Amino acid sequence: PIHPEYIIEGERGREAAYYMAKQLLNLPHPPSAIFAASDTQAIGVLDAARELGVAVPEQLSVIGYDDIRDATYLNLSTIHQPLYETGNLGAHLLLTLIEDDAPLTQPVHQQLPVELARRQTTAPAPD
Repeated sequence: PIHPEYIIEGERGREAAYYMAKQLLNLPHPPSAIFAASDTQAIGVLDAARELGVAVPEQLSVIGYDDIRDATYLNLSTIHQPLYETGNLGAHLLLTLIEDDAPLTQPVHQQLPVELARRQTTAPAPD
């Protein structure tokens, strides 16, 4: 089931995520996992869990998105996206459009693979 009280939107960043995570973790029945929109937000979630004495990953799994360098240092589970390849592909497309001097008539859709980087902030859901 979807629990609407588990879905929180707010400003981006570590501090905003910290406050949103505190809201979630103080619910009568808090979630057993939080998927943050970025690694930076996931770090804010870890800050809130630490402050509230919530054990990660025993009581709460935390996963981010981006796979920034700090995610490796913190052993944060995250979704790895190929940022270098994405930038390279975008630059190549832009240069091709400039060289061809032709207007873009259709949207360009290219999808690069992402992968889960399993580290130490995720575990099976507690009973």
